[in-house]
Amino acid sequence: MNASSRSCRPPTRARAREGMISPSRLRTSMNSAIYDEENPVVLMFTDGTISVSTDGENYTVDINVTCEDGESYHAVYNGPLDFGGGEPEPGFEYTLNPNWSVRYAGRHVTEEGVADWIAVDVESTEEQDLYFTAVWDAESYETYGIEYIVEAEIANMNALYGEYWVMFFTRYSSVEDDPWMPFDSGEYYAFAIGVDGDGNPTGKYQVSDKFEPEQLEASESYNKWLGNWRIENADGGYDITITADNPDVSYLISGWQADVFGNVGSAPSLTASFDVTTGDLVFSSQEDIANVTTNGEPCVLGFYGMNEAGSFYTGSYDIASASFDSESEGETAIVNGLSSDDVTFVAMMYFGLGETGNYAYSDPLYFPLTMTRVDEIQTKSVLNAGAAVRKVNSDKVFEVAAKSKATQAFFK
Repeated sequence: MNASSRSCRPPTRARAREGMISPSRLRTSMNSAIYDEENPVVLMFTDGTISVSTDGENYTVDINVTCEDGESYHAVYNGPLDFGGGEPEPGFEYTLNPNWSVRYAGRHVTEEGVADWIAVDVESTEEQDLYFTAVWDAESYETYGIEYIVEAEIANMNALYGEYWVMFFTRYSSVEDDPWMPFDSGEYYAFAIGVDGDGNPTGKYQVSDKFEPEQLEASESYNKWLGNWRIENADGGYDITITADNPDVSYLISGWQADVFGNVGSAPSLTASFDVTTGDLVFSSQEDIANVTTNGEPCVLGFYGMNEAGSFYTGSYDIASASFDSESEGETAIVNGLSSDDVTFVAMMYFGLGETGNYAYSDPLYFPLTMTRVDEIQTKSVLNAGAAVRKVNSDKVFEVAAKSKATQAFFK
């Protein structure tokens, strides 16, 4: 189960049980709180990050927040966490709470980027019933029901944040602008799910009307990236096509490593994001893209960033960003690697993750890269298109971008 704790850019989606999808939340929560052990009061924080990682036995919770009083706090916990909660008592029943109403509040452009808002109206706060919000695709809710949704959501929160998640992600008052990463096109329901102070479900819940997320009108800056491009360095490159996916939010990119995929089939499309605040094109990691067979071994294909040591990292994070040359009038751009925690990415490429090892399908294409607009794809020579598939190691665990688990692998 992978999810991001980044609070500024929309994280990727958290995977619930049985492969069902629940969108991850984008949080800089006004009602979030942290407990100061030396001074036993609840401190309301307005900004910051919470990173949770595990080595399989113990957990590390690293908290950096700025509270309402303007003071900054840093706390680190290392040790076991109790993942209690989430299992109802025998005879437990779920009932709609008439004191809550939930609605989709539209798509908005904020200082942090594009976000979909969920609103919860609380008629009376006398009972001070705690709740947290969730959003699920309509088919999942209509098929599995509220009990499945509640248990999956609480299990997900327990796994990601441990027993302290209730302090950070619950409230009892109304909210008009609970921000989430932009939803893909489709039909969804939003929920207010009641829990007690230990994270156990109270049985109270409320659900919105079925909704389809709004689509923004594509801006001129977004449309500048559409079309055919040659992306390369002095060693070679690829011919790619960028098409619209979600206006002012994301794109589809085809053609990356296209000529080296004779071993596993056609190269799948990648999804890249549009940074509405800067106008940049952002390349991000992607997991579980497709099931492929490499050298006779079943593998799960992913797109990941690589560091100078030749190691790649699973998880969800931004790898690189492309910015237009200021004098090119949208005809050329430069792609530079980004940094996440202590990792600086120097390349990005597909990897196949298998049971006995992982596979690389070409040599790395190192940053910086130049993107040049072309009228049509010419299918120029690519980077070491004839290079043999190479097997790589994955015997170490490495955390990147505040993930609970991430795999480090080395080229042989």
